[in-house]
Amino acid sequence: MASLSDVLRPRQLLASIGLLPLSAQAAPGEFQLVRTTEDCQTYMGARDADGVTPVRIECRWDGIEKASVEAMFDQFDRYHEFVWALGDSRIERTEPNRALVWQRHEVPGTAPRETLVWLLAEDNGFGSRRYTWTTAPEEELTLSASAVRAPRNDGMWNIIPGDSGVDVVLELSYDPGGMVPDWLVKWCQTLGADRMMSEIQGIAASGGVL
Repeated sequence: MASLSDVLRPRQLLASIGLLPLSAQAAPGEFQLVRTTEDCQTYMGARDADGVTPVRIECRWDGIEKASVEAMFDQFDRYHEFVWALGDSRIERTEPNRALVWQRHEVPGTAPRETLVWLLAEDNGFGSRRYTWTTAPEEELTLSASAVRAPRNDGMWNIIPGDSGVDVVLELSYDPGGMVPDWLVKWCQTLGADRMMSEIQGIAASGGVL
């Protein structure tokens, strides 16, 4: 998403900075609940002008420290160690308050995707920490053999401390480019997302050590 404020409405913004519990958001504005697991809820937004359907996942992980999750996400060049769909990642360069990060996405059944994103982390003053990334189409990218440049990869992770653990919110607007079967897109948005959140939860439960 070009701007998170285009998707996050006032009620969601309050929750994203920790002023509203996730349980108060039965149906985030313009998002529809499509899947529920033991710890997480998955929402889908309306398809935008680019044909991209935004996804929002809200998880509540009891017994996990916020610092353990942040220990993982603060390492911009190591996201491939806890996000299964990332085959590799590295920091291309840093600027004040942000970093240009190269990522290679590898999902069985389709060609690898590569992307450059601007990634930044910020504390909002209410105890939560947010990680946002936006596509960097203006940056030159030399693709690996057989790879496709993903035209859009925008989103955020929001880490919110709770009374008994931590709330983790993911929002993602992703266009892989090229040809990807609809069934594979849906799998990535549901079962694939479940796997990712479960693996992140497991690492965080061990202190966030990669």
